[in-house]
Amino acid sequence: LGSDEERNRLVSCGAENVCFWRLKGGTLRHCVAELQGHNHEAFVAIAVDVGVGRNALSTVSNRRAFVATASGKLMQLRVETRALEFVFQLHTTMIAAVHLTEAFCITGSVDGVLRVWPLDFSEFLLEAEHEGPVSCIESSSDGLTILIAIDRVNALGLMDLSTHRYITLVRSHQGPVLCAAADPRRRQFVTASADGSVRVWDSDSGRQICEFEAAGELPSVVVYHPTEHALAVGYEGGAVRVFDVESTSMSHEYKLHTAKVVALHFDSHGRCLFSASTDGALVAYDALKDYWPMQVYAAPKPGGSVSMALLPGESALVAAMSVVPTRSSVGGGGAVGGVTGGGSVADAPDSPTDILAVCGLERGLLLLFHAGDLRRPPAQIELTVSGGRAAALTLSHDGGRAFVCGANGSLLRYELATGEMTGHAPNLHREPIETIALSASGTHIVTAGADRIIKVWPLQTLFGSVGASKTGARRKLGVGGLPPHQSFVAHGDGVCAVGFSSALGATQLVSVGRDGLVAVWEVSEAVTQPEAEEHAAGRGRTTSSGLLSTQRMLHLADFRTTVASTYRIAPSTVAGGRLRAGGGSLAS
Repeated sequence: LGSDEERNRLVSCGAENVCFWRLKGGTLRHCVAELQGHNHEAFVAIAVDVGVGRNALSTVSNRRAFVATASGKLMQLRVETRALEFVFQLHTTMIAAVHLTEAFCITGSVDGVLRVWPLDFSEFLLEAEHEGPVSCIESSSDGLTILIAIDRVNALGLMDLSTHRYITLVRSHQGPVLCAAADPRRRQFVTASADGSVRVWDSDSGRQICEFEAAGELPSVVVYHPTEHALAVGYEGGAVRVFDVESTSMSHEYKLHTAKVVALHFDSHGRCLFSASTDGALVAYDALKDYWPMQVYAAPKPGGSVSMALLPGESALVAAMSVVPTRSSVGGGGAVGGVTGGGSVADAPDSPTDILAVCGLERGLLLLFHAGDLRRPPAQIELTVSGGRAAALTLSHDGGRAFVCGANGSLLRYELATGEMTGHAPNLHREPIETIALSASGTHIVTAGADRIIKVWPLQTLFGSVGASKTGARRKLGVGGLPPHQSFVAHGDGVCAVGFSSALGATQLVSVGRDGLVAVWEVSEAVTQPEAEEHAAGRGRTTSSGLLSTQRMLHLADFRTTVASTYRIAPSTVAGGRLRAGGGSLAS
């Protein structure tokens, strides 16, 4: 009960009874309170005046216990006599939490309503409405700052009773994270969850910046605009929506796909958006003209899982690809040939245009589209990944090579100019690789996937020659028969996204797991600078490169439970609800 004299006493409540207990002589005994006809109630929460400060009820003989019921009543009992003194009808639904301070009693109900009452319960002084049930209430030592836990939306709110100011500390995902992306210009990242929400986070503080939600739809892929503070989101139902982060509003919406959207990509200048779905449809939108759909490409043999990357028009390779080689074939040795197509995949030299690389849109092929005109037949590179299914794709920064992940945990390297496979790194992971990222220096590549392990590989020692079996050349291998690398484990489930961000300072790597865990890693200078030394041989150890092993995580936070701020699309101040004053005065 909170005092030295009563440290062996406690109060409990449940269905149809309130019990006062006392531990004496090693035996726990109890007495049931006399509830004067209210025994039919279900009692769910208790607060006891512990006799602190200037409270008039501070003496042991006058101490009260306040017991909340499922019908919205609050019953006041005298602790010494266990007698019922008053019954107050404070809410219309179950009171799930009750808390006492020196001057106020604060109650929260399952309908999300929190009320601040004077101790005579004449009229509430302040009311706040939330999107979910209020499950717990605590206060600061002076009783003027209230911490509120809200179920269903996984939120924590902080309310200042003297100023009526409300801050949402936590507002987090309620389901597995499905996809994520790092902001290329800011130290932020976005996650999309099975709870239907898309949330933008600050990577330095871990706080939520804003949230978007489409009722009844599940997001499947998300990408940032390269120059604007906006993002595009694809959904399982086939919709593509563009959200403006600054105004926290949806600016455009289209539904041209009849299947799940699995890939999104902007061109290098943000003038065009591309979306791809599992049925093999590729759509181009004009971002300069309200994202008006321009062209559609339909793959004859859809591959299901699609990944896209961009080759900037300024790349020297684009000029070299202005005349597409014809198909060639290479037998034996695991090498595959070449590139096929029906014409040019690049604009004239005076009008450079990006090349869009897409794997998985058509089964067993890497397609190279002229980003400005999907009507031009794409160049084709035949893939040799397991089952013809490519899980992820990224391009070297000079645009000369494509790195393709197979479902069997392998990584392959292709020369885009010739279509030749020039590198094969098998069995890098025991389970499928789901996501890859290339460092800013282009010297290291990060792989992650279903086995929950994040691995950092120096490209110089990663790949063996395709003709190694003929020449006898071999890769330099470390422990476990793998090339030198670093391994890091932070997630309890598969890693669905990794991405580098070097905006406004030091380079960071953001990794997101399907369990909702988001880790932000500090990246050493060796990964960010091209002249860095390569790894020493050995697994999980490094001389000067990779993620810092002694201080490798700036933040490690499960966003289902961790502190984060929020701002909703629909303006609100109290975790999506409202705050209003009652008929009394907080100064009274």
